[in-house]
Amino acid sequence: METGKETLKQQAYRIIKNKILYCEYAPNEILNEELLLKDTGCSRAPIRDALSRLEQEHLLVIMPKKGIRIADVNLNDITSVFEMRCMVEPYVIRMYGECLDKEKLRKYRKRFESDITPERVMKAAKENRLLEMYTLDDEFHQYLIQSSPNPYMWLSMELIYNQNIRLRVLTSIDRGRLMKSNPEHTAIIDLLLEDRYEDAAEEMKNHLNKAKQGSFDALIKNGGWNQRGEKFPAEIM
Repeated sequence: METGKETLKQQAYRIIKNKILYCEYAPNEILNEELLLKDTGCSRAPIRDALSRLEQEHLLVIMPKKGIRIADVNLNDITSVFEMRCMVEPYVIRMYGECLDKEKLRKYRKRFESDITPERVMKAAKENRLLEMYTLDDEFHQYLIQSSPNPYMWLSMELIYNQNIRLRVLTSIDRGRLMKSNPEHTAIIDLLLEDRYEDAAEEMKNHLNKAKQGSFDALIKNGGWNQRGEKFPAEIM
């Protein structure tokens, strides 16, 4: 096999993981190998390898002789995700803020101002592309985490960010929250550029608490979800 080419194990893992993260496989849905064979185009061996990895990432549960259950997402998960984020992200800013590249921070600030505008968000909503608008948000938060020299922290936060994607999909991708988060991001960046790391950490904590409340409000408003697509917002289907 050519160097750099995606292996069958990698392909199966990528396809199944994306279907879970973007909720094509809904929380608590029961899957079987036949469906996965069809959806991935892979054989049983790479699928089973992928399922083992995804179970370790808490995205599914393998039930012997019964099938595969997609992990649930509920109010407790929202609490857990943001508890971790509120502990880790402000800490990283306090401890490693000075390691951040100020030129990169300026570029992020410029992108937040130019990419996340009312006009662009409205256009994305009409074209069912709102989820794409969160790419910059994810990239920025992950850049901050990666300023830490601790690889175990990266791995832990990758699991958290995976669940965060599912939360967004399942809570309707709030357009209003997206716009409100923009000045919050730029405020954090401005404080980092001024080397005010303690203030930036507090601003990050406030930002995450607002995001947490937004997730709670959206999930309660939507009434949760049951089966595949039943409760999903139309804009992401």
